[in-house]
Amino acid sequence: MASFSIISRRSAGVHFLTPVGRLDGSTGPMLQSEYDAVARGSAALIVLNLSRLSILTPSGIEVLLRINAREDSADRLRVINGSRPVARALEITGARERLPVMSPRTADPTPI
Repeated sequence: MASFSIISRRSAGVHFLTPVGRLDGSTGPMLQSEYDAVARGSAALIVLNLSRLSILTPSGIEVLLRINAREDSADRLRVINGSRPVARALEITGARERLPVMSPRTADPTPI
């Protein structure tokens, strides 16, 4: 498995999850599990920051879409777009339109 980790931090009612490395079929379950644990908590907003991903595969995109489907009615998920290749992967697969993507410029200025 490629090097992968998740930085998790909370600031007031917002919980930030930042996956680092390659989000694919082997690492996606780790993100799903971490997200599920956070979602059971009291965070008013959960932000997935994709800026530290090096690679986002179709399997990784499926994890993001499953997470979004779970939170769709709660409207508490936001996704910070990542590098150009990550943003391109979301764009060409049509996932960008299905995810609540925000620009890194409009996100919390605190480094993650």
